[in-house]
Amino acid sequence: MILSVLFNASCNRTEIEKEQADNELIGNWSLMSITQENYGTENFVSGDILWTFKSNTTVIVTLNVTPNLDPVVNTNGNYHYEYANERLVLYLEEESCTFEVSIDSDAMTLSRETEEGKYEYEFEKY
Repeated sequence: MILSVLFNASCNRTEIEKEQADNELIGNWSLMSITQENYGTENFVSGDILWTFKSNTTVIVTLNVTPNLDPVVNTNGNYHYEYANERLVLYLEEESCTFEVSIDSDAMTLSRETEEGKYEYEFEKY
């Protein structure tokens, strides 16, 4: 019986930790810059490009400007995502992109490696 209680407590703790991790991603994020190691940095104004992460694993992307550097998502739309262990997988129409995620309060960085080099996407809570 004691083992059963300990097992249930550890499962609940894991579920709570996952829920807390998900909660930090949920909300509106404004893309502030894209940096590509071979091409430099492109900066944006808050609200130019918005990613809204929903708790149902949908992200709504709204582009109010067209970026010159790879924006990952270059059309407005709803996309599916998975987020766990500081890793985000974004499912686009014909492919998926995997990012390393770092969230610190109101700032988020998504990083990914491509054939062209490393990209970093800097967001702030909107």
